Amino acid sequence: KVHETFEVRKTDDLAGLSMVRINETAGPMPPPPDDPNSDSTQLCVSIQPEPVKKYFPQIVKEAVLQYSSALKAFFRELLDRQSRKTADVYGYMFLCDFVNFFVILFGFSAFGTQEGDGGVLSYFEENRVPVTFLLMLIIQFFLIVVDRALYLRKNIVGKILFQFFLIIGLHVWMFFVLPATTERSFNDTVPPILYYMIKCFYLLFSAYQIRCGYPARILGNFLTKGFTMANFSGFKLFMTVPFLFELRTLMDWIWTDTSMTLFDWLKMEDIFTNVYQMKCMRQLEEDLPAPRGQKKGLMAKYMMGGGMMLGIIFLIWFPLALFAFSNAVGEPNIPYDVSVTLRIGPYEPVYM
Repeated sequence: KVHETFEVRKTDDLAGLSMVRINETAGPMPPPPDDPNSDSTQLCVSIQPEPVKKYFPQIVKEAVLQYSSALKAFFRELLDRQSRKTADVYGYMFLCDFVNFFVILFGFSAFGTQEGDGGVLSYFEENRVPVTFLLMLIIQFFLIVVDRALYLRKNIVGKILFQFFLIIGLHVWMFFVLPATTERSFNDTVPPILYYMIKCFYLLFSAYQIRCGYPARILGNFLTKGFTMANFSGFKLFMTVPFLFELRTLMDWIWTDTSMTLFDWLKMEDIFTNVYQMKCMRQLEEDLPAPRGQKKGLMAKYMMGGGMMLGIIFLIWFPLALFAFSNAVGEPNIPYDVSVTLRIGPYEPVYM
């Protein structure tokens, strides 16, 4: 940084100074003019270098303010709901997390230190559950609950912080913690790669949700947006998952502003479920019209009703048939090791 001092002096006092005229560079002072009528006043510039340390804090401050202005404008536009067209992609985000839950469930051996142990089924056969496996499932479930809470509250600031937390945590875990604990590279097994790819799709949908903002009306199941057989089948599958409908209903009541009690809310959801299924049936009747008052044909009865009846019979008798025809049933279980200990009262054993 250069400090320039402007002074106005007489011609006789200009010795040792540098003079700068317009469109000229600094140089030595020319000799004084011989004409007594000429102007003896000159514009002189004395160039004195200043230490950089004196202005370093101010330089850093100006640089931070200059480069952070664009960042401030970006976040200001994110928080301004009036300038954006809202969108609702929570269903796709939930689907990504739901699939990743099963990736962890069936591919846990790729995230652990064991190699080739047969997967998580081997742990269940040994009547034990690894702590790491349980912790990963709980964390995945907790992330789903937090995302649902932010969605119901329409909290954009919380969603932005949650997005940054997921990005940093995911990459630290996948590329640093996982290779260090398993002593394997990230791309040696398929489940970590699959989990990371699905999580990237989740982050993409989440970023799009942040960019567009949450809509004004967000209640309702994304599966119930239509009345086709695909929506109906997906909704029935959603209802058959244990405790999933109850958990969603409780979260909706907790993080939604309402004057209804919990039991009234549950009753409303139950009414909506029945009405939606009836609406899907009416839509199916419109798509596949049948004459009224005409009995059903044998083909429809035996194909639909007979198939369901055979399925129920199979579920009833298959366990007994499995035990009856299995080679393990009826075979003697011969002991191969016996231990006997003989003791008298509180004394040490006299025979082992």
